[in-house]
Amino acid sequence: MRTASRLMVLAAAILLTLACIPTVCAAAPPASGRLRVGIIGFTGPFGSQYVQYASNCLSDVLVDMRRFEVVERANIDRILAEQRFQVSGAVNRDTAVRLGEILGIDYAFIGSLDRCEGKSEYWTDKDGRRHYYYSGSAEVSIRIIDASTGTIVSSLRLRGWGRDDSSPSAACLDAVKSCFGSTLRDELVAKFPVIGEVLEARSNHEVYIRTEEASVMTPGSSFRILRPNVTQVGGSGSRHQFVSTDQVAVVRIVSVYGTIARAKIVESSGEVVAGDYAVQVQGYRTPGERAATALAVVVLVALVALAAALQP
Repeated sequence: MRTASRLMVLAAAILLTLACIPTVCAAAPPASGRLRVGIIGFTGPFGSQYVQYASNCLSDVLVDMRRFEVVERANIDRILAEQRFQVSGAVNRDTAVRLGEILGIDYAFIGSLDRCEGKSEYWTDKDGRRHYYYSGSAEVSIRIIDASTGTIVSSLRLRGWGRDDSSPSAACLDAVKSCFGSTLRDELVAKFPVIGEVLEARSNHEVYIRTEEASVMTPGSSFRILRPNVTQVGGSGSRHQFVSTDQVAVVRIVSVYGTIARAKIVESSGEVVAGDYAVQVQGYRTPGERAATALAVVVLVALVALAAALQP
């Protein structure tokens, strides 16, 4: 019964956490076009296969998001060699600005594989037999640098775990890959959201959004619909203005046609009109989806508690 009580406390804690999760996360959006980025370096005190794999995983994430134009590493090495420019793991402000000028990139990504370990584990079945496997753990740090100013706009530390039955190296590679999951994507969307403009609102349920670049929006992604609110102080000739944005809706992309996407309204606090801004938001869930998740957690914990209570 003590186990059941602890599980019910856990369920209450999970519900409280779900209730406190914000439905949208505000972010100061950068330029609306596709950003040109480059992975300047990836280092680490491990074998080259692990470090290179980490760099490839980061590149895959950036490409798959469709928000970035990723300069290939081969082209980066060629351009830097032509300019006789050497890059180490420690890139300072002046070096980052110079790299931005040489490579023509908006942002530089610098990574480090800080931990990569694999070890043997086992579990015992009901007959007392041991079943061996390999577990892996990894830790990656990434700095994102604004190539125009040399300032670090974000510093991320990512952790991952893996498992494989064949070898510890395979488990390590699996752990490295898991570092580049939803946490990284959420951070990148928060820092570099896709920005569009409402082209047309056909009804209270459907809107069309246009972006500068084709295929940067994907079906299933969510966007906040924002309306600029300008307040002028000091009369008609005054130059003192305060600009804010009011959120009028949240929409979810249904289909994409080049630079135009069709979206359905999933939450609304006002009427969407042409000219409103659309800013991408990651991890949004409607109130109904959040309630369904909370209910599923309660049912699962209740079943576990019941099973624990029925044990002799």
